[in-house]
Amino acid sequence: MSRLILITKAVLSAALALCACAALYRCRSSYANVDPTIEFIRVPEAGPGNPDKVDPIEGWVTDAPPSTRLVLYALSGVWWVQPFPERLFTEIQPDSKWKSITHPGVVYAALLVDAQ
Repeated sequence: MSRLILITKAVLSAALALCACAALYRCRSSYANVDPTIEFIRVPEAGPGNPDKVDPIEGWVTDAPPSTRLVLYALSGVWWVQPFPERLFTEIQPDSKWKSITHPGVVYAALLVDAQ
């Protein structure tokens, strides 16, 4: 594996960890006694990455501040923002449901972020 790919993976991992910490701190400061949760209710079958294929993915979010949105990820060699880098956020509907599309991956993840 080339040195550039290893550096890119390390930078992405560090950025994800930093975003997660910042999002959790921001959510906790407004909702100190409540822990937001993300639940996946529909996840595509795990598979190798494929830029030409997308499948539905959806779930629920509970106890999140009203301005919260999701950032979805699929792991396929590296973590990829879903569904596309230029379409970073997934909106949470008033009934707490969220839905989007995702490219195939071996693992899927979601991060709550404050939209403000």
